[in-house]
Amino acid sequence: MEQILSPIPTAAKLCGREKENPALDYRPTRHSLSVPCPEGELLYHTLTGELLLLSPGEQQSARQELIARRFLVPVEYDECRLSDDVHRVAVMLAPPSAVKKNFTILTTTDCNARCFYCYEMGRKRVPMSRQIAEDAANYMADVCGGEPVHLSWFGGEPLHNIEAIDVITSTLANRGIAFSSSMTSNGFYLTPDVSRKAVRDWHLTRVQITIDGTEQVYNRTKAFVDDCPNPFRRVLDNIEGALDSGIKIFIRLNVDKNNADDMADAVDALARRFQGRDNCHMLVALLRSFAGKVHEFGEEEEAAACYFRLTEKIRGYGLFKERPLYRDLSANRCMADSESAEVILPDGRLGKCEHFSETELIGDLYSPRRDEEMCSAWKERCT
Repeated sequence: MEQILSPIPTAAKLCGREKENPALDYRPTRHSLSVPCPEGELLYHTLTGELLLLSPGEQQSARQELIARRFLVPVEYDECRLSDDVHRVAVMLAPPSAVKKNFTILTTTDCNARCFYCYEMGRKRVPMSRQIAEDAANYMADVCGGEPVHLSWFGGEPLHNIEAIDVITSTLANRGIAFSSSMTSNGFYLTPDVSRKAVRDWHLTRVQITIDGTEQVYNRTKAFVDDCPNPFRRVLDNIEGALDSGIKIFIRLNVDKNNADDMADAVDALARRFQGRDNCHMLVALLRSFAGKVHEFGEEEEAAACYFRLTEKIRGYGLFKERPLYRDLSANRCMADSESAEVILPDGRLGKCEHFSETELIGDLYSPRRDEEMCSAWKERCT
């Protein structure tokens, strides 16, 4: 067994080392990620930050050390309590700011695509009015304490309501609030003219755009309502225009068993066009239900093999964005349990997660009252 990364010192002290109890049965911790590699198996502990390399067949001989380092825990062990203890210390060491400065804004819940896997299917299609956009901007200016804010444009398709983006950004600028923005989009309306405007007026730096396969598969899956002879080519032209404007583009490849083989061809086609662009990256996303089950794949192992196969192809083209492992204790798991982040919905209501636009809300733009019970529920670490 080889230690690739030592644990985060504070986490290691809090977790301590455990001795095996022969009277107990053990299981892998919920905080362990296992990744096969040519040398054997990589084990990463998401709570302590430790990374180990096990040689083939070394699991049993390394059992005592895996228990000591909490990669294996008793079957009945309360991992939530340990996670909460580490989280409380993280908060004490670096108290999170209560100033609101990260806002995810749904300019509309409407979309010009009709993807069969859309989790928002069946929801009301509501655009943000000009008045609510102005109210949203003034709210952000009032609660940010004068600090710069980051705006994440979301939907629906956020560019289905460009007016709301214009109103929000111009109002913030007039209020003297510094801001930057990013976007999740299907890219259909992100024309070169819009990209230039977005950089200039919206301070847009990053866009994630979904591709579902090669031309035929993509056009069938997206099923755009717009009159366009070839949406796939239009979106790729728009990606090129955005790259030329200096925007970072992350092409998200949505994959399930049905399009896995086609997606390999799509990676080749995208690489032929965008390889060598420093501001273009690609990532693989396995389609999952809200319960976390991979879509269509019979087994998690089959899905994982597809993920790694496509990721390695992307890495081979130099289009994969390498990210270092996080090496600090985290006071937040995601935006939903962060005091500094809120979601602004098209009708002026407020939430904590962009994936819940009709339920799990905490208040609205027009009242300082917040549903504290709901806010606390979003901070629950595990169940």
